[in-house]
Amino acid sequence: MRCLSELARVKAQGYQIRTVLIDNASSDGTVKAIKKNFPGIRLTVNKENLGFAAAVNQGLRSALKDKNMAFVLQLNNDTFLNKNFLSQLLRTAETDKAIGIVAPALKHYQKNQLFYGMEGYIDLKKGKMAHRNIKIIRSKKIIEADFVSGCCWLIKREVLEKVGPLDERFYLYLDDVDYCLSVQKAGYKTVLDPGIVIGHKVSAYFKNPLAKLPHSFRSHLIFVWKWVPWPHKILAWWRCFWFYPSLALIWTLPIIKKRLFK
Repeated sequence: MRCLSELARVKAQGYQIRTVLIDNASSDGTVKAIKKNFPGIRLTVNKENLGFAAAVNQGLRSALKDKNMAFVLQLNNDTFLNKNFLSQLLRTAETDKAIGIVAPALKHYQKNQLFYGMEGYIDLKKGKMAHRNIKIIRSKKIIEADFVSGCCWLIKREVLEKVGPLDERFYLYLDDVDYCLSVQKAGYKTVLDPGIVIGHKVSAYFKNPLAKLPHSFRSHLIFVWKWVPWPHKILAWWRCFWFYPSLALIWTLPIIKKRLFK
């Protein structure tokens, strides 16, 4: 609800903003509250959780029904917005016809320390990808990136029509990395503008971080199959089967220790 309230105050001169919201089978009264407080929103309610990519695709199809829609903003509900961010994204997108996706820097906290999530890097031979996190933004020069976070990005309509929807095999995670590669394959740039900053509550969907590992693991296997060339796939898959169980063990040990010695 907070995110929708902030979005309602966002303006973009020369553009009319229409909001499409996909409710992925929430059970906390969200739908009722949205209908009451935001009657102008185009709302789709799923009876079951279809996964992130599938839900985003529902929103994209709904938005593209409007023939005057020039851009689509994909936005997660765990973002914190300022009223000027959209007009800034539009300005950046219009500076270069080759730009297909533009994203802002993401202000977030890790262990009570402030960071800015920037662009991402991909090593296709190893099947590895990572975001760059920094404490201070020193330059506002636009960055051409291997990928940017899908929690907030602006996509040109022509890109969506040429590239198509997100790959729904990515139930959760890496759908944005995959889509950025598809956009670049189609001849467009994916860029991040460090002069635009919004807030993001990282991994707000999961109260227990361990619960996200199976989704990350599965998506990573799919990503390797789709993008990593032979024979590098074999080593990349081996890394997946080693990395995720190791991470689960590392995250679990403090919980076990706390319960044993409380």
